Amino acid sequence: MKTTTTLLKALEKEPNNNREDIKTSFPKFDKFTKGLQPGQLILMAGRPGMGNLTFVKCLVLNTSIRHQNPVAVFSLEQTAETYLQKMIATEAGISYIEVQRQDHSEETTINLNQAINKIEKAAIFINDELEFSLNVISSKITELKNAQDIKLVMIHGYELVTYQEYAKDSRKQELDTIAKQLKILAEELNITIIITHQLSDISQAHSHKEVLPSLKEIYQDTPIAKVDTPVLGGIRNQ
Repeated sequence: MKTTTTLLKALEKEPNNNREDIKTSFPKFDKFTKGLQPGQLILMAGRPGMGNLTFVKCLVLNTSIRHQNPVAVFSLEQTAETYLQKMIATEAGISYIEVQRQDHSEETTINLNQAINKIEKAAIFINDELEFSLNVISSKITELKNAQDIKLVMIHGYELVTYQEYAKDSRKQELDTIAKQLKILAEELNITIIITHQLSDISQAHSHKEVLPSLKEIYQDTPIAKVDTPVLGGIRNQ
């Protein structure tokens, strides 16, 4: 019988030659995860204002622009235009409000044009259709995989996805089934799927300090966490 220490050391020495892991250009993140792995379903959870969506947008930009991996984004909470503008803001290093202004400074205009040029050349596919059916979303992901060989899929608004076959079950059971089906899809298509989920905004009693999310809270709040999948929690640096 092998101890966990022995197994962990063996994993660290395991060669990555045969793995098509996706680098994110976040050195510490890539070192910890060894890159995004095909077949993974990943949960990105955090409280409001923790920068989870910004971080995920950075993942989209880095994997597509800097590592030339086709990426599909399913934006169930924002229009494609809004999502694109926010990606441009992230890549340009300015605020979303600044992007919407008409009177940009010369420096901001240069940064915006450079960001737009990079994003325009990247293989990023944004879907914002008001269709929340898992069957439809899965079909579109499969089509993009066959046509564009996408490597990474982002789904913003996982809690809005529905699964008609389980319409009579409780919502929690339905989300649990949706998570399992997405995990199967990731394995079948050999892609990475990342889901974003917003946790409740909890503050400590008589204090403005933020309460860091615990795995216990995430597991109780999110059925997807019960699937064999990595869980990422977003926190703000103090």
